[in-house]
Amino acid sequence: MNSRINKPRVFLSHASKDKPFIERIARDLRRCHIEYWLDKEQIRVGRSWLKGIFQDGLPTCDAVFVYLTEDALRSKMVEKELDVASVQQLEQRGVALLPYVSNPDVRRQLRSDLQALQCKEWNAENYDEMLPEVVAEIWHSYLERTVNEKPPEDLDELKLEGNKLREVLDELKLENSKLLEEVESLKAKNNRPRRTSNSTSKLVHFRYATIDDLANRELFRNVDPTELSRLLPSTRLCRLPVNQPLWPTRNDVDYIYVVLSGYVAIWTQAQFDQQKQAFLGWRGPEQLIGEITSKRRRNSSIFIDARDTCEFIEMRSDLLELVADSKPEVHKNIANLSMINTESERHRSELAQIPHSGHRVAQALIFLAEERCGGDPVKQARFTIPGTLRQSDLAAYAACRRETLNRQLVELRIRGVISYTRRSGGMDLTILNWGELRKVSKAGVDGKRRFRTES
Repeated sequence: MNSRINKPRVFLSHASKDKPFIERIARDLRRCHIEYWLDKEQIRVGRSWLKGIFQDGLPTCDAVFVYLTEDALRSKMVEKELDVASVQQLEQRGVALLPYVSNPDVRRQLRSDLQALQCKEWNAENYDEMLPEVVAEIWHSYLERTVNEKPPEDLDELKLEGNKLREVLDELKLENSKLLEEVESLKAKNNRPRRTSNSTSKLVHFRYATIDDLANRELFRNVDPTELSRLLPSTRLCRLPVNQPLWPTRNDVDYIYVVLSGYVAIWTQAQFDQQKQAFLGWRGPEQLIGEITSKRRRNSSIFIDARDTCEFIEMRSDLLELVADSKPEVHKNIANLSMINTESERHRSELAQIPHSGHRVAQALIFLAEERCGGDPVKQARFTIPGTLRQSDLAAYAACRRETLNRQLVELRIRGVISYTRRSGGMDLTILNWGELRKVSKAGVDGKRRFRTES
C-alpha cells in the first residue's frame, strides 16, 4: 500500500460526461480527509492516459469508486477499468470495489458479476443521504487493508485513525443534517402564507361526519349520541397533506379539530424576537386543536403544520359550545384532553432543568415515547415512536440546539440504543433498548467518556 499519505485514497472511475457530479464527490471526499485520484488532476501533460491510470492510479489506491451511468456503459475507458482481469487484480490486492449506479435501469444492464455486488443507486436526489455511507465504506476499506499490512506495533496508530474516522463521520452527518434542516426551514418560510383570518390551506374536506364518527371520540365520552345531531350539518372529515399549515380560524369563523391520525407541530412567534419562533408542542390522535381559540387570539402568530398526512374532524367552535352548555360532560372531556397537553408541557419544563445534553436528549426520547405510546413501553423489546419527527421540533422539545441533538442521536445509535431513518420531511425513530435508554437518561456515560454537555 502507498505510504505517502496516512489517509485513504480512492480512484474515481467515471465517464467524461459525468465529470461535474464526480467533481462534487471529490470535493466532499477531500473534506472528509480522503484523498482521491482523478484523471484530470493526476495525469500530467504528455503522459500516457493508460499508463497514468493503470500504473499511477489504480495500484496506489485503497478503493475504486465506479460511477455507472448510461454514458459510463458506453465508455471504453470505464469498460477497461472494470474488465474481469482488473476486478480480479483488485481483489488480490485487497482493494475494495465500490460500484454505484445512477438509476435502476443502469443496474439491469451490468454484467452478472457486477450485479452480484449489489450496486446501490446514487444521484443528485439522494446525494446527501448516500455520501456518509460512501465515506464509511472508503475508510473501512482503508483501515481493513492497513490492519492486514501494518505490523502489530502500529495498532495504537490504527486506533487513533479509527477514532478520527468516527469524528469525521459525525461531523459529516451533522453538516448534512444542518443543511437539510435549513433547506426545509427556508421552504417552510417561503411557502407559509401570512396569518390572517382569511388564510387559505390545502385542507381537503372529503365527507360530512356521521353520529358514529363523533360518538367514538374521547371528546364525546359519556355523551348521548342524539345530542350530537346539532353538530352534523357543519361537521366534516378532512385531510391535510404533510408540511401544510392548518388555520383554526377561517373567514372569521373559529373551528375545533379532533385529530384522527398523524401529528402536527405547533410553533408561535417568540415574545421578544419577532424573527424567531418558539415550539409549543405536538398534537396527535384524539387530541384537540383550536380549543383555546377566541376572537382576541385570531391574529396571534400561532403556526400549526402537519408533520404527517393528517386526518381530522372539523367542527364549528360556536356549535360545539352550544352542545357543551347543555352537556357538561363535554367540558369535562375537554379538560381531560387538555391535561395531556399539560403533561407534555411539564415534561418540557423538566427537560430544561437537566444540565447535561446527553441525559436531556435521552430523557426527551423517553418522554416522547411515553406520550405517544402510552404509559411505560418497557415490555416491548423494540418499538418505533409513532409519527414523523423533525429535528427542529425534537431539538426545541429537548431544549438544545439541532447540532447538539444530532450528535447525541449519533452517540445513541452507535451504542445500539436507537436507530433512525431519515427521509423527506423528518425521520422515523426506533427505540432498540429501552432499559439502556433509561440508564443513559440518568447517568449519560458512554464507556469512560461522558456525553457532551453543550446546551
